[in-house]
Amino acid sequence: MCSKYLFYAIVFDVAGNQVSSKSAGSALEIKTPITITGITLDRTELAMLVSQEVTLNPTISPTNANEQLEWSSSNPNVAFVDETGKIIGNNIGTTIITVSPKNNNSVKATCEVSVLEGVTIVENGIVNNELMRRIPYNYY
Repeated sequence: MCSKYLFYAIVFDVAGNQVSSKSAGSALEIKTPITITGITLDRTELAMLVSQEVTLNPTISPTNANEQLEWSSSNPNVAFVDETGKIIGNNIGTTIITVSPKNNNSVKATCEVSVLEGVTIVENGIVNNELMRRIPYNYY
């Protein structure tokens, strides 16, 4: 929603005499904020590898809301998230990624991210990163 206002300024000197007056050449548009009332993510759980990048996609309601989103990680040492929702796995572990409107953290969505150890497999010259299966140490 937008409102348009036309401004008119009157300038006085120190003695209170009118020196000049001017109106704004064009209307000034002021956007009324449309508040986000709900957020969901395309995933609520995610398993990824160290150094892998995955982007979470939020869906907001109402769809015409114009608030900025803020992303955070409960443990950036495990996984970092940028301002677009792109997650980078840093170390093995678990963290919670949260997205909320910049000025209202009561409306939010979360995703539990597990960063796992990986192994690189090369077959016929093709590199393929796979999640490493954990094998008990007594199986050699």
